[in-house]
Amino acid sequence: IELGEIESVLASQAEVQDAVVLVRGERLLAWFTENAPVEPEALREALRARLPAHMVPRLTSIRTPREEVGQRAAQVLLGLLDGVIQHPQVDLGFELVVRESS
Repeated sequence: IELGEIESVLASQAEVQDAVVLVRGERLLAWFTENAPVEPEALREALRARLPAHMVPRLTSIRTPREEVGQRAAQVLLGLLDGVIQHPQVDLGFELVVRESS
């Protein structure tokens, strides 16, 4: 699986400003910032039209001041999801939005 290909397809959607895709175990996880409001499940449907089913990630929208998602922030998010990091020691400058696809 080419993560860059998934990121490219995700970022090509009109509502998406920036995207990062990472693998965690058997799961593909993607974080994105929005140009316009979008429901993650609607975005997944758009991705299903362009990618094989096994390449469609779980999506989480985040907000950042610069409207971009970095690898470092995504790694910290993974740590938070896994319970490895309880409280980040750095100010990441973003807010996690509880709007996810399944």
